Amino acid sequence: MKKILDEIKQKAKSGIHPGLESINALCCELGNIQDTLKFIHVAGTNGKGSVCAFIENILTCSKIKTGCYTSPCVFEKNEQFRINAENCNDETFIKAARITLDAVDVLNSKGIFPSEFEIETAIAFQMFYLEKCEICIIECGMGGLSDATNIIKNPLVSVLTPISYDHSKFLGESLTEIALNKCGIIKENSIVLSAHQNPDASAVIDSVSNKMNANLKYIDNSKILIDSTKYNDMLMHFCYNNNEYESKMIGQHQMFNASLAIEVCQSLIAFGYNISTNNLKCGVRNAFNAGRFEIIRREPLVICDGAHNRHGAIALRDSLKFFFGDKKITLVMGVFKDKDYDGILKIMSKRSDTLIAIEPDNSRALSANTLKNAASKYFKKTFVTNVEDIAQNIANSNESFCIFGSLSYLKDFKDSFYKYNKIKECKNG
Repeated sequence: MKKILDEIKQKAKSGIHPGLESINALCCELGNIQDTLKFIHVAGTNGKGSVCAFIENILTCSKIKTGCYTSPCVFEKNEQFRINAENCNDETFIKAARITLDAVDVLNSKGIFPSEFEIETAIAFQMFYLEKCEICIIECGMGGLSDATNIIKNPLVSVLTPISYDHSKFLGESLTEIALNKCGIIKENSIVLSAHQNPDASAVIDSVSNKMNANLKYIDNSKILIDSTKYNDMLMHFCYNNNEYESKMIGQHQMFNASLAIEVCQSLIAFGYNISTNNLKCGVRNAFNAGRFEIIRREPLVICDGAHNRHGAIALRDSLKFFFGDKKITLVMGVFKDKDYDGILKIMSKRSDTLIAIEPDNSRALSANTLKNAASKYFKKTFVTNVEDIAQNIANSNESFCIFGSLSYLKDFKDSFYKYNKIKECKNG
């Protein structure tokens, strides 16, 4: 597996270069097999991965063979490419990657160099084609209009999760610009299902959908009710459209993500797919997405969450308040330097007076000292440490912690935390 992953990186053009020219050339070289597949295309700023997880599990519970492609990976590359809600095995990945890389060689000889994301997108198409998937769920990497996944022509459903500020360098500084880019996935005469949106974003969605003669529907949040008293069994209980659901994915925002996924799957019934209420409930209960309000220890409480923009920070802050009230929780944060870390800090300071700054092991990482200095404006107590030390301290602490920010460092933290937590349990046992 490592050999093929190294080859992908070696042959890929470095950096982000939005546009469909390279992916078009690559898919053409591969016979445009994506045109034979049926897609659910998901764009937005927050909740894309969770919505995809809910959809794929509902479809799997409905005995519909399902492929799902998301990014980035948090713990292993295989998790980006799933069949029936299970990470693909190495053999399946290597087979699809080998076919795709042979096509990349042809393009390279012509002076065309697809990016790593474009190569991986083509691998996903190839894998789902070889595996004879009935429905393929595809998450946009960034934006929508110029994203490599937007080579999809006629999706069964186009899905828009909450749109917020992120990747402004590529998508635009205003919410209107960002929403316009995300709405690039809306195709003529298509079905569009959207989460509740900021008015600036919904105005763009309405306009683009009208222009494309698309059938647009927003999720009605007033139909969603949550029972905050039942988190102790590690399940979130909520009602949507008078049906009761349970979810392992905890957090207020997850009931909105689940409800959007439910609507997406119900819309597929018109295409002849057999999806029952029991299938919906089964899928919502089975869905899991690592690093999203993930409780990795109950007592004392330790939560990991991938909130790395303002909208995500608001969702995290509100969920901490909703489920845990005024419980004292120390925050641990690490993000990339291109994120609105000041805005995130301001939001999260409403939930805690203590923040510990971490520098993720990534070339794009914001330094821990820079983060600490920015945090000092909002938090009474600020500290700097590294992943290994904080994992050991938390494993041996009786206090509650929330570790959040860029997904890239959550794997390192969890690996270290489980190591030290196991040592502690052995000593106590």
